[in-house]
Amino acid sequence: MALEPESDLWAQIRYAYEDTDQPVGDICVEHGISSGTLRDRMRRWHWKRRRPPIPHAGPPSSVAAMQQHHPTPAGFRCRSKRRPSPSKRGRGRRSDG
Repeated sequence: MALEPESDLWAQIRYAYEDTDQPVGDICVEHGISSGTLRDRMRRWHWKRRRPPIPHAGPPSSVAAMQQHHPTPAGFRCRSKRRPSPSKRGRGRRSDG
């Protein structure tokens, strides 16, 4: 197996990794390499990652991740809890006094 990034075989492997959804295990079996070799070459030769790396601080909170993938549409306002008007505040309450 050639280790040069210019070889046609590595160009095929790189295409399969970067531009398809083919599982890494299938790419490795198809080209006769181990997954460790593929990971090593993709890091060494700076291939485009399939997913962004997880930051050292850990993954984002589920709320931040949800906002990133489903941003609030422009012009959309969330309703806040409103306090009842002064005329309705006393209704339905018992007074102990």
